[in-house]
Amino acid sequence: MKPPLGKGNRRDNRKRTHDEDDELDPMDPSSYSDAPRGGWVVGLKGVQPRAADTTATGPLFQQRPYPSPGVVLRKNAKIAAQTKKSGPYMAPISKRGDGSDGLGDAD
Repeated sequence: MKPPLGKGNRRDNRKRTHDEDDELDPMDPSSYSDAPRGGWVVGLKGVQPRAADTTATGPLFQQRPYPSPGVVLRKNAKIAAQTKKSGPYMAPISKRGDGSDGLGDAD
């Protein structure tokens, strides 16, 4: 069954005007907070450190909010560089192979 023809349906068939786009939606966070108006990516500042892995597919795409492996490696390298500058906390391991290093047959 077709809807009745009339002026009420004519408005639905035409494109939205610019005035209708400027109206604030009460469910839009930008209408009641300082969030910017726009799409999903408005307000994101570059790459998010805990974003999902976009190279993964299937169930792996729904990543938990863990940092990416590259971020972890860079952070570990930065911490290692800082500890080398501040002083050694552990003696370096040297493998001589003659048993004097205390490793015995495990080396």
